Amino acid sequence: MNVLAIDTATEVLGIALSTGVERRVTTVRIGLKHSETLLPWIKFLIEDSGIQLEDLHLIVCSLGPGSFTGLRIGLATAKGLAAGSLCPLIGIPGLDTLAFRYRSFRGVVIPLSNAHRKKVYTALYRQGERISDYLDIHLTKLALDLKEFDNLLLTGSEAEALARIISEERSKEV
Repeated sequence: MNVLAIDTATEVLGIALSTGVERRVTTVRIGLKHSETLLPWIKFLIEDSGIQLEDLHLIVCSLGPGSFTGLRIGLATAKGLAAGSLCPLIGIPGLDTLAFRYRSFRGVVIPLSNAHRKKVYTALYRQGERISDYLDIHLTKLALDLKEFDNLLLTGSEAEALARIISEERSKEV
């Protein structure tokens, strides 16, 4: 099965192509130049894999959270490619994607995406299942809300910032 995945939610462009035989992944820190670089990178991956656009069976695109313009570019491109290749298109929340990698972790997985002004987009996951709503929350409030949990795995762009705040809050308790 030939699957193309696109993530334009942040300043890091992510594109992956799985042909069933091999996987090719490209991540490039491009800032806000998705409109200039997305299609050339997709074209390169498809040609380098020896397949044609019409050979795609599925296109997957990130639904964010992230840059509104970046998401629009990614989704519009994915929709156009899906129409051109006559294959299905599905959208997947970016937080779900970040958490999925750690689905075998026994504690609580917390993927974090920068929402600016010391806020994050996040949700809580346990063994691959989301156990909270999607949140847009201040880092300090999140750290306080996480007091009841012991076994945490933080991932994403704001993991280090949250870990620092959790450590500071827990040291105040001692």
